[in-house]
This record gives sequence, C-alpha cells and structure tokens, in this order.
Amino acid sequence: MIEQHAVVAKILPSLLSEHTHELGARLKQRIQKIFLSQGMPAFDPRKEGYPKFSVYLERLHSDIAKVVRVAGNSDVHVYRQHSSSVQNAPAMPLDLKEKKNVVIRSDVWQAFLNQDLSRKRFYNKKTCVVMHFIPSSGSSEENLLDASPEEYVEINPVPGNEQLKWMREFLDSAPIGDAERDVIAGQLHAKYSSALNATFINSLGKQGSLWRRYRIPRIISFIEEWARKNEIPFSELCVTESIDSNISRTSQLESLEESVPDIPLPPRALAHKLLDLMTEDDIARMVLPAMMNTLLLKSHL
Repeated sequence: MIEQHAVVAKILPSLLSEHTHELGARLKQRIQKIFLSQGMPAFDPRKEGYPKFSVYLERLHSDIAKVVRVAGNSDVHVYRQHSSSVQNAPAMPLDLKEKKNVVIRSDVWQAFLNQDLSRKRFYNKKTCVVMHFIPSSGSSEENLLDASPEEYVEINPVPGNEQLKWMREFLDSAPIGDAERDVIAGQLHAKYSSALNATFINSLGKQGSLWRRYRIPRIISFIEEWARKNEIPFSELCVTESIDSNISRTSQLESLEESVPDIPLPPRALAHKLLDLMTEDDIARMVLPAMMNTLLLKSHL
C-alpha cells in the first residue's frame, strides 16, 4: 500500500497556488475528499504522529507547501512553495522505508556512532574489516596499520555537535506540547553522548520512534558521504535485507550504540558485544579473516 504522505505529496501541487493562500482547515478537507473519492483509507495526519495538520505539512511537505501563521487568526494560510525556495530548502528527513534496502553493517554503524574519541578506527579497503585501537598502545591492530597504511582509511564518528543540531531541529517541530518541549530542550545543553540520546528518546515517549526515523537516514547519508570521499563502494558497508529485517536490524544497531559506553570497555568485553549483534555471514566474511591476519602477523614477530 502506498504511504499516506506519498499520496499527499502527489496531490498537493494541484491544490495550492504560489500567489493565493488556502486555509489549512479547508485544504485538509479537500485532501480528505480526494482520499475518500479514490477509495483510500481516511486521511489523518495523526496516523504519522502529527496532531496538527500545519505541523504535518511543515515536517513532511515543506518542499511543496509553505505554511504562514497570521497574527490573530486561528487557522494558517498555506501557499505552494516557490521553486527557488525549494532549491534552497534544507534536506528533509528521509523516511526509513525509502531506505528499505539499506542496512548498515553493525561494525560500521558502531564505528561511526560511538563517541569514544580516545579510540582510533580504520577501514581496510582490501578486507572490508573495521578495526579499533587506542593509539600508542602497541596493539596488533596498530601494527597492522603501520605495516600497510595504504590499505586503510580512517573513520571519524558522526560529530556530537551535529547530532545535537539534529535533536534541536527535530524538537522544534515535534508533535508535542510546548511545556514538554521546553523540558526536553533543557537536556540538549549537555555534551552529546549515546546516553544523552537514550535519555532524549525516553523523554519523547511515544514520539521516540519519530526521532529514530528522523535520525537514521541522516546517519546513513553521513556514512554515504564518507564512502564517496574515500572512493569506497557504499555497498561494502551494507547488508541487504527485507524491510521487516531492516527495522529489526535498526533496533539492534541502536541497542549496540547505547550498550557500548563512551568510555573504553575491556577489549574482550567489547568484542563479545559486537559479535552478539553480528550475523553469521558478517562474522565469516569480516571477523574471521581479520583474526587470521592478526594471528599470522603475530607468528612472524
């Protein structure tokens, strides 16, 4: 079945004008009539987590609809977005289902999300293996890097300040009350950490799933851009699964980020956490070759 907001995106341009406004309530009624005439389930923004129609338009259709609030009027004026404004508008959040074939490998996800900056992380362009180590610790991973630096690309995690920016952007238009919004906003003055993200999700309550849908595509885009800059095929960083598995894997990835604290764990404990969240294919294709390489290197030292 076609998603509700996808249908609205198709019909909105024909319902709006750049020069004359349409009242929000009347626009909503017109959309509802079209859904009814085409035999579709009733249109209701609340199905997608937005009690207010104006917020629904701003969050999901700002590339088409321009919402104007008029002092003294209880209803909003809605115009069709100018084409020049569309070109300059910030990228809208991507729905997770639009990335239905994109599932980031668990080891890659953890490398980009964990905020322990004392650990270095590198990607081996030949073996596709991600490795972590603390610099100047004399670890076997660091020895591998020193022996063949041309085979590796450094991974820098998504900056905490960038994630705080996403949080504030999401909160500005989240379908929650003003008092609740102010309380949650007070949390965002702290330094970003996976613990802060977990607190943010818990504070959002039932809207926490909307934050995940908002955040995950941005993380994927960050990883895609890193791969492009370093000439690494993005497909190497992903596994392909069905949408149901995708949602399940996403939950695993978020659990992984939150289960690995921003302070160093003992290496063996960290390895166990990672292995528990990897598929058998991941382990056979990436972990075992890396372990064999390490053992071979040690045998020659």
